[in-house]
Amino acid sequence: MTVRPCVAQPAPTDQLGRVAERFRVAAEAMERAGCFELAYTTVSAICRLTARADYVSAALATVHLGRIARQMNDLSTAEDCYVTMLNTSMRERDGPLAARGHIGLALLHDMRGNLPAAEGEYLKALELAVPMGMAFASACQGLLTISLDGGRVADALLYGWQLYDATENDLDARTAALTDLSVVALRTGFFDAALNGFEHALTLSRVPRI
Repeated sequence: MTVRPCVAQPAPTDQLGRVAERFRVAAEAMERAGCFELAYTTVSAICRLTARADYVSAALATVHLGRIARQMNDLSTAEDCYVTMLNTSMRERDGPLAARGHIGLALLHDMRGNLPAAEGEYLKALELAVPMGMAFASACQGLLTISLDGGRVADALLYGWQLYDATENDLDARTAALTDLSVVALRTGFFDAALNGFEHALTLSRVPRI
C-alpha cells in the first residue's frame, strides 16, 4: 500500500484529544527541564488515554513516548513506538504523520552508527512531509549532516538551503540553519562566508547551544 502525502492534521477538536494535547505540552516542558522519567510516565498515561481517541492523537502520543525513550537511551522501546505509529499512519494513509515516525527511526539508526539506514529514513520523511513543515526541516537537517560527513558538499548545501527556507517562521531554528550553512562553507574553504555566517548568527539568537 502506498502512502499519499496530504495536508497536516488540524488541532484536535474532540475533548479527549484536547486533554491529551495539553498533557503532551506539559510533558514537553518536563523534557526541557531534564525530567525524563516524569515525562515518560505522563506520556505513557496519555498513550493509554488516547487508545480510545482518534488515530492522530494516539499516534502523536506514541511517537512522543518514543522520543522520550530515545533520550533515556532505551532504544528498543523507542523503536517499538516509532514502528507502531508508522503502522497506524500507513493504515490511515497519512503521509505527514508517517514522516514523524521515519524521523524517529532515522535518529535511532544514527545513534547506532548506521548512517545509510538513517539517510534512507530521512529521505522517506522528506518525501512524505508537508513541504517546509517541521518534519521536512528535521529531515533536511539530518540529510545535511550525513551528506557533509560523507564529503557530499553539493548535497549538504542543497539540504542546508532547504532547511533555511523551511525555518522562515522560527528565528532560533533559522539561526541554527544559518550556522549549519556556515559549517558547510567552513568545510569547503570559504572562510570569509563562514565567518560572516557565524557572526550574523550570534546577533540573532541568545540560545546557548546556538
